[in-house]
Amino acid sequence: VWVRYDVPVRLRNPLINSPAVASQFDVVLIDTQGAASNLQVAAVNSADVLLAPTSPDMMSAREFVMGTTKLLDEYRSNLGSYGFVLPQFTPVLNKVDKTRDSRVMSDVIRNEMAGASVTMLATSVPNVVAFRNATTQQLPVHLLDQKAGLVMHQLLWENFPEFNGRYAPGFVEKPADAKTTAGK
Repeated sequence: VWVRYDVPVRLRNPLINSPAVASQFDVVLIDTQGAASNLQVAAVNSADVLLAPTSPDMMSAREFVMGTTKLLDEYRSNLGSYGFVLPQFTPVLNKVDKTRDSRVMSDVIRNEMAGASVTMLATSVPNVVAFRNATTQQLPVHLLDQKAGLVMHQLLWENFPEFNGRYAPGFVEKPADAKTTAGK
């Protein structure tokens, strides 16, 4: 297997050492596929926080727990030799249904991750159509759905407390006691 020894620093150096990045961005998100690849290695080595979504269904939970445990062990053992450390690893439950099965699997994932010395986010992402609609319309979800937008803000605040209380442009938070007037 061909290994690129510069992979761990190819992305990290420009992100950390570039004044243009530091002056223009508060947060840089890098979305990778879950499978191990050079991009994933570069992203992990460049990150301050790894946000790892998982669905609370039997197959996803099994794959996530087993794969994550293996991934964490590999990174912990290999990164030290290059002088890198594993960034804060933060799993988040995604596509959570209002079903007993979803609740049970969410608990299983949380318990397994606690055993791996990983703290999951308290905020979970519900399985609602607003996220699919936002993707289809290529718009941020907070512009389409107030509740889904608030979930995204809660995830932001939980990951980056320094942004607590700051909202994305265009998001309008309704008062807690406001009644919806949909359909009128």
